[in-house]
Amino acid sequence: MMMVRPSMLKDLELIKNIEGATFIYSLWEGYLQDYSLQKMMGFIKKKNMKFYQVHTSGHAEINTLKKVVKKLKPKQILPIHTFHPDKYAGLFNCKIVQISDGEVFEVQIIRTEVLFTRLSDPLRNTQKSHGGCFN
Repeated sequence: MMMVRPSMLKDLELIKNIEGATFIYSLWEGYLQDYSLQKMMGFIKKKNMKFYQVHTSGHAEINTLKKVVKKLKPKQILPIHTFHPDKYAGLFNCKIVQISDGEVFEVQIIRTEVLFTRLSDPLRNTQKSHGGCFN
């Protein structure tokens, strides 16, 4: 099994005996209209690959988030990919760290604790270098 993205099409083209392989697509259906994925779909058809679409979502409902927080007992929560980060303080009994789009932060793991440190201010356009990123 390989996990690939459209930018890896040239690598896939180098694989011998890929004809008839199975390709499982797990992203949002709308992305299939993108040019890069259209090229990938052309390759899949050309190689007679079996195509399955099984969408998975990274979104979690409030009750699921509450169960995870109850189980993990984090000291801090950093809401990402949400329209309402301001509501987290009323939902969870721990420190909520809010960041703005484009803001850089550092993650430190100290024994069993994870600490978030603000490294830039998008309004002041200041930034320090950092060694990683979160998706």
